[in-house]
Amino acid sequence: MNFARFNHVLVPQSAQERMAWLNSKRGRWIGHSYRLYLALTPLGRAVLLFWLFAGALGLNVAQTVVYILWAIITGLLLASLLFRRGYALDPGFMVKATTPERVGVGTPLSYTVMLENMGDNAVRDIRVQLPFLTWDGRYVAQRDKVSELLPNARAVLTSTAVFSARGAHSLMPVLAMRELPMGIAAGPYLQSEAVSFVVVPFFPVIHSLRLPFREKCHPGGVPMASHTGEAMELAGVREYRTGDQTRDLHARTWARTGVPHVRQYQQEFFTRMGIILDVYRNGLSEAPFEGAVSLAAGLLARMSNRDALVDILCTGNDFHDLTIGRSVGCFEQGLDLLASVTPGTPLDVEHLSRRLVHHLDMMSGVLIVTSHFSDEVSAIRRWCVERHVPVRVFAVVKRAVHIEEDDVTYVTVADIQQEKGLWL
Repeated sequence: MNFARFNHVLVPQSAQERMAWLNSKRGRWIGHSYRLYLALTPLGRAVLLFWLFAGALGLNVAQTVVYILWAIITGLLLASLLFRRGYALDPGFMVKATTPERVGVGTPLSYTVMLENMGDNAVRDIRVQLPFLTWDGRYVAQRDKVSELLPNARAVLTSTAVFSARGAHSLMPVLAMRELPMGIAAGPYLQSEAVSFVVVPFFPVIHSLRLPFREKCHPGGVPMASHTGEAMELAGVREYRTGDQTRDLHARTWARTGVPHVRQYQQEFFTRMGIILDVYRNGLSEAPFEGAVSLAAGLLARMSNRDALVDILCTGNDFHDLTIGRSVGCFEQGLDLLASVTPGTPLDVEHLSRRLVHHLDMMSGVLIVTSHFSDEVSAIRRWCVERHVPVRVFAVVKRAVHIEEDDVTYVTVADIQQEKGLWL
């Protein structure tokens, strides 16, 4: 059981939902406590805890004088809370929070807070209240205070957080406020906009990948495809014929032979692949499923960098028609799709075959990634092979198995997580 997630089971995941819940009738009583929490500095919260402890000890007024200390602390807290209104930030003060659009699982995320003073007076003792993180996040470095900010100046505070679960994330606004002289309370706060980002899955480095090799002709080429492989290579030269394009004339051969020659090209050929990720867990632990998602991301990264075009990405029964690879499309688009994958139902063979049949003529092969080698996976593999489309299946398991099948490769979770990379 993931106890970190269990502790946040009643906390909404998105920042907008958390803010709406705090302002609702059910969350209003927590909202008042939260506003008191924000009004006090870390020192003030420590004083408040000591105030509660002193109050409990001071109940026996006949045998102790601790109640006098409690009364002094009460006066300090009340005075700080009453005078905090006079320490509001000027209207020209601005606070803005930014994060990268994407970050990998376990990769440090830079959370940048920019404070800008457009007023006429210097602002001192500025404290920044960073937002609470989701259940899977933790701060590894924090900067939350500026001693002074001069007029028409800005300050940038960068904190670092790490997230252990993939998916769309959002953080509540960051708050900026001025501390009172005693440092117990802070004035009314200004808040930034909420920020959103995507935590994409970790993917292993795949050093080599044996693809079901079958290049497919793509008449007219692929717009903006990089000049690699056979895409733009010269097939040869031949003598000029009436009607040939003058732009294809090959000057060097013409000069050497004295006879006009033109360049001759061949059609573009690409290795065009489809990836099917089986999202059915069948009661298995979370590790093989997350390993399958990471392996699918690794295959997508490998092919988009050098080997092939990825035309189809199926996450369970969700069909995504896209073209990624060889300078076409966007690799991050595929990562965003994999980041939002959740365990689901078994593969619907009829549904997927109905969607795939229109793409078979252009496809070189299909890669299937699963954490549970089921009858549905076997049926999809058999359906593709019957239509002369090569298939490779990658089954992610917790422990190594010794089963030899020509088009099935078993990969352990440990192999995916290790840093040396994979040879597939």
